[in-house]
Amino acid sequence: MICVEGLSRSHRTDDGELRVLRGISFSVAEGELVALSGPSGAGKSTLLHILGGLDRGYAGKVEVFGRDLARLGEKELGAYRNREVGFVFQASHLVSGLSALENVLLPAYFGGAPPERTRAMDLLARVGLAERAAHPPSRLSGGEKQRVALARALYHAPRLLLADEPTGALDPENARKVIALLRDLCRETRITAVVASHEPEIWRAADRHLRLEEGVLREIPAEGAA
Repeated sequence: MICVEGLSRSHRTDDGELRVLRGISFSVAEGELVALSGPSGAGKSTLLHILGGLDRGYAGKVEVFGRDLARLGEKELGAYRNREVGFVFQASHLVSGLSALENVLLPAYFGGAPPERTRAMDLLARVGLAERAAHPPSRLSGGEKQRVALARALYHAPRLLLADEPTGALDPENARKVIALLRDLCRETRITAVVASHEPEIWRAADRHLRLEEGVLREIPAEGAA
């Protein structure tokens, strides 16, 4: 599913070159929920961006679905991002002038495909928000906004879901709901998810827990995830 070998990434700063990832290697199987932890600035977001085809300035091999991302042309990479990867971020990034349903349908509008309202409604029902479909973001709680964002990320039925601190702005109850949704989605639909989070509950819910520190990746045994 995902095979990363010798992945390195550096950024230029005013103080010189900053090595964010230092030759890391790991693999992820289909249907796994993988938690990614580490201190701020450890490279979690950078790794997610690379896996999602948003960052190409790396060294090493990143293979997803049997394809080396570095060998994809811009058109192929765009298709990969739009059709096979779903992104969820800490901020829901919903469009304020649209309803929850219309926000879920945004991938169809951007992709030039006819919107499938039935599918969007089914996804809202899946995240427990069917009755809120007509409501704009201003009438949704933080947890509801994040669940709409999750439904939107799933609209194109991606094979890979990448989430960057998806519960960081949520209260404990709503965080638990989002975590349970992510876990259930992986188990029921075989979608693969990599979730960067400081939240121990996500670490415990995940199939595996990987930790990034000073550019080095290590796996945390299940009993030590907390």
